[in-house]
Amino acid sequence: PVAQWSSTSAAEAVKYSADEAAKIVAPEGQMAMLSLCRAADLGLDDLATRCEDRKCLVLGKSSRGRCAASSSMLNMQGVYMPDDLRCENGRYCFMEDFAVYWAHYIAGADCRNLTVPACAAEQECTFDVELGRCRTTLTEYDYDGLPASEFISILGSEQYAAYQATRK
Repeated sequence: PVAQWSSTSAAEAVKYSADEAAKIVAPEGQMAMLSLCRAADLGLDDLATRCEDRKCLVLGKSSRGRCAASSSMLNMQGVYMPDDLRCENGRYCFMEDFAVYWAHYIAGADCRNLTVPACAAEQECTFDVELGRCRTTLTEYDYDGLPASEFISILGSEQYAAYQATRK
C-alpha cells in the first residue's frame, strides 16, 4: 500500500510511452483494462486489494465480487448501478461501462424489438415480463474486445455519448 500519495516521489511518477494508446485500443488491451478494473473485486485478500480503510490499495467493500446490480436499471436502461447504493466497488472504470453498453446496445441490440415468439427463438435473448419486452441475456462479462477501429468508432459515436449522458 502507498503510505501517502504525493507528486514528489520518483517512485510514484507517471510512466508514459507514446505507443501505449495503440496497445490499449487493441482487443487484448481492452481486456487488460477490464482485468485491471476488476482486480479490485478480489476484496480483502492477502494483498489487501480492497477494503474499507487506507490499508488497502482500493477503498470499498471488503468482500469479494462486484456490488450486485440493480436489475431494473440494467435491464431497462442498460446502465450498471449497485442495487444497494451504500455498496462501494471502489473504482470507476470507463471500460466496464463500455462493456455494459456493448452487451445492451451493440451485441444485444437485436433483442430489443423482437416479438415474444421471435425472442424465444433467439439464444441470447429472453422475454422480460416486468419490462414487457425482449432483452439480451448477454452481460459485460461476455465482452471479449472489439477490433480497434470499431472500439474507437463506438467511443466517439453520438449514441455512446447519449448513453453516457443517461448515466449522470
